[in-house]
Amino acid sequence: MTSKSQEKIGKEGESKIQSQVLCEKDTAKYIGMSRSFLRQDRVNGPHGNRTSGPPYIRVGRRILYRRSDLDTWLEGHLARRGD
Repeated sequence: MTSKSQEKIGKEGESKIQSQVLCEKDTAKYIGMSRSFLRQDRVNGPHGNRTSGPPYIRVGRRILYRRSDLDTWLEGHLARRGD
């Protein structure tokens, strides 16, 4: 049997993790790219001169993206004047 405090901690921990990961749809909005771009990158990987997508997590059939990985990926694509 679980106590109410254990249930509360479990829910808080789950909520914290959920705020750190995004589904494909939310990821596409967050990085300003299409869901198709994300899918094609996962299936085909880096292809020619095409921009590679951010790292992802696969849990069964579910695809998730960590917000911290997306921020790092976006920083890596930051353009500077003269680039």
